[in-house]
Amino acid sequence: MNVAYCIDENYVRHAAVSVRSLCNNYEEDLDIWIVSSDDLSDVAMKWLKAAVDGSDSRIHFANVIDARKGVGVSTMRSVARVTEAMYLRFHLGDILPSDGGNCVYVDADTLFTSPGLQDLAKVKLERELLGAVRDVGCRRLSDFGGLPGIERLPRRVVDAPYFNSGLLVLRPEVWRRMQVKDRCYEYLASVAERRFPDQDALNFVAAGQWYRLNKRYNYLMGSRLDNRAHQDLSKAVMIHAAGPWKFWDSGFPSGARKDLYLTLEASLADMI
Repeated sequence: MNVAYCIDENYVRHAAVSVRSLCNNYEEDLDIWIVSSDDLSDVAMKWLKAAVDGSDSRIHFANVIDARKGVGVSTMRSVARVTEAMYLRFHLGDILPSDGGNCVYVDADTLFTSPGLQDLAKVKLERELLGAVRDVGCRRLSDFGGLPGIERLPRRVVDAPYFNSGLLVLRPEVWRRMQVKDRCYEYLASVAERRFPDQDALNFVAAGQWYRLNKRYNYLMGSRLDNRAHQDLSKAVMIHAAGPWKFWDSGFPSGARKDLYLTLEASLADMI
C-alpha cells in the first residue's frame, strides 16, 4: 500500500517518528512517499531513511513542481504555525501511483499505536472522493459560523458532517478525474477567510461525497487513552495531535503518548 506524508524541512523529524511508528505496527511492506515542494537537506534525508531501516518498507521522495505559493496560512492563532506545505496533499492525485488501489495520506503529527492500517486498503470508495474520520471539534459544515463559502453548497449538505484531513484514503486516478487539486485551489481563491485552509477546501469539494471511517484510524482525543484512569494506546490505530500542542512540545502533557514519541525520536537519533 502507498502511504504519503506532505512536509517541509520543519516537520522532517516529526514525520520520521511517525513513519517509524507506522513501520513498527504494519505487518506487510509499504511504499512510503515523502512529498515536499523543495529538496530536503541531507540531514533530513538521513532521518527519513532511518525511519524505515530494518523494515520491509520502501521510502520514496517526490517534489511537487507546481506547488502554489502565497496561498496563505490560517488566521487562527492556534493553527497559524502550519505552513503552506499543508496544500501539498491537494497534489497527491498527480504524485501517487494509479494502480486501482487505495492510497493513504497521513499528517506528520501522528503516532501509530497498533496494527490495522491495512484495513484501509479494503475500503470501497464508490461515489466518494475520499475516506476520512469526522472531526471532533468542528462536527458539521455549519459549525463555527459555517464553512467559508457554505452558501454556495446545496442546502441538503450544509449540515453534513465535517471531516479531519489528518488521514485520508484516496484513489489518485479519481482525484485527477474529479480535478480535486484545481477545485481546492479555486475554493481558496474564492474565500477571504482562512480557518483550517486545506481542510476547509477538501470539505467543500467533497461535501456529501466522503466515506466515514472509524475514529480509531485517526484518533483525535488521545487524552482519553492516556490519563490517570486509562493508558491503553492500542485502542487506536493512529493517534493525531491535532491541537495546538504537539507530542514534542514542552506544553504537551506527560504520559504514554509523549513517552512513545520521545523514545522513537531517540532511537532514530542514535541511527543517524
